[in-house]
Amino acid sequence: MTPFGEGPQPPAWGQKDPGGPGGPQGPRGAPRGGPLEAGWGDLLLKDAERLSAYIQQQQQQQQQQQQRWRQQQRQELELSWGSSAAAAVLPALRRLLLSSSSERAKIRETAELLLLQQQQQQLQQQQGPLSREDPKILAGKLWLQGRLFAIHERAPLQL
Repeated sequence: MTPFGEGPQPPAWGQKDPGGPGGPQGPRGAPRGGPLEAGWGDLLLKDAERLSAYIQQQQQQQQQQQQRWRQQQRQELELSWGSSAAAAVLPALRRLLLSSSSERAKIRETAELLLLQQQQQQLQQQQGPLSREDPKILAGKLWLQGRLFAIHERAPLQL
């Protein structure tokens, strides 16, 4: 089965290919012999369009998931600033305002580093390793490359 649905199947072992319009054919790829018949490029183009639509759908779902996650984080932040948190934060703010400028710069740098570390940890937890690609997308790309190679082997493009 291809990533885009079931295509024509090759004949079973020992059976002859019944062929069809255009002669004997392989599974949604190039013809098994002879010149390239019309229509194979259209099939390949349709498969490429389906793969592109699938990739776009996956990207949209990922963006929606990120938006929901950001919204949830904002809501949690709003809830965390309740009256008990304000009682601890206000004295710390007062001390910060009364401190010297060099001490404030140190505090700002430390806070920025902590925030950056927290954001990096959240991205790593959310995305996992950045080097991995969705297996379905990768399989679709490899399948299309294989079909293009098969077509080129039967009828090489002449530029």
